[in-house]
Amino acid sequence: MRANWRTYTIRWALVIMAGCCVLLALWSHRSAKQKMAVSSLGRHLIVYDYQKAMFQSDLLGSHEPGAPKFMIDLLGVDWFQTVCWATVVQPTSNELSELQNLFGLQQLTLESRNPDIYMRIGEISTLRELSLLGSEYDSPRITHDLSFLKKFRRLESLELRGIDVLSFSPITGSGSLRQLDLINCTYSKSQLDDLATQTPNLDIKEIFK
Repeated sequence: MRANWRTYTIRWALVIMAGCCVLLALWSHRSAKQKMAVSSLGRHLIVYDYQKAMFQSDLLGSHEPGAPKFMIDLLGVDWFQTVCWATVVQPTSNELSELQNLFGLQQLTLESRNPDIYMRIGEISTLRELSLLGSEYDSPRITHDLSFLKKFRRLESLELRGIDVLSFSPITGSGSLRQLDLINCTYSKSQLDDLATQTPNLDIKEIFK
């Protein structure tokens, strides 16, 4: 009986060890992909979790990675922290692909005059805040139907700046969206009224400069 108990104990211990090894391997692979993505996006603004408070002028927030320095030096900051915020300006196709490797990305500001670029960010399912900066004063302006927004299930805040909006239907009735800022945009007033009616919890702000 004792022999059987020991056998089962050893087997379970081996199973647990194997599971831990798999989890460590997955985490290592994930952190390595994030590190490569951050390197590829070096010309843009990339913010880790621990840096966000600093950029938001929160003097009481933590500005340190939250791990011992020797561990950071040994494994790298990407092992302990995730990128939560990125601002990219006129990104290339390769840079857009790398954004998908920022697995914890929640806030994205994208400035581009190429409407096709917008369709590519629909694959970033973790986004909660999105700002799209088109062309406010220069020609040609960006015209888009916002169809890519249908893919976002967690989006809570959306800012559109300098965009000619063809339709609000992709976000009409959204259960997650709480804030919509329209800055120097053009759109159909009737469509905006329909959006407000069908999405009663949405706070819409119109700003014209």
